[in-house]
Amino acid sequence: MYQTIAANGFQTPVRAIRTVTDSQGEALSSYPFQLRQTIDADDVYLIQTAMQEVTHSGTAASIYSVLPSSINTAGKTGTTDDQRDSWFAGFSNNRLAVVWLGLDDNSPLPFTGSGGALRVWKSFMKTQPLESFEAPLPDDIKWLWINAETALLSAENCEGARLLPFISGSEPTEASECMTKPDESSNPVTRSLNWIKDWF
Repeated sequence: MYQTIAANGFQTPVRAIRTVTDSQGEALSSYPFQLRQTIDADDVYLIQTAMQEVTHSGTAASIYSVLPSSINTAGKTGTTDDQRDSWFAGFSNNRLAVVWLGLDDNSPLPFTGSGGALRVWKSFMKTQPLESFEAPLPDDIKWLWINAETALLSAENCEGARLLPFISGSEPTEASECMTKPDESSNPVTRSLNWIKDWF
């Protein structure tokens, strides 16, 4: 599942044998990859964006205590009820790993997904030659400033504004109060008064 998300919606069936060769290394038969897109490009882009948020500012942000900040990653932590399972699935551009930690008797663990499986994932990934993940931007995706609380259209300088992707036609159309009221900071009189206030 995560391989398909990391591959921009293209699924590659798992194969144990890629090629059969003779004693000289000549291919006798091969089993090429058979790619098919199973997740729409727009949908997978939104999933990838959310998973990048997890690793940059969410439950998996500790990744960058081990990996360089120049390596963009995406991932998802997971903790089941009663902490019986600790999961982390994450990927860079060229490496993907899924870690599960649990006990044979299904008893609770002393840690969550970020406290257990993520630590194992980081230990493995820091040994790998990683490439930064960059999701290709589909034509139907729009990035818009949105008020995080009201989900209305906003502007970069408005309080609580977040830049988020939307599939064209699904974006909000109603503007927040911040967008509709005049920007007083552009008024020269207001700027002068603010300048004087700053001095005192």
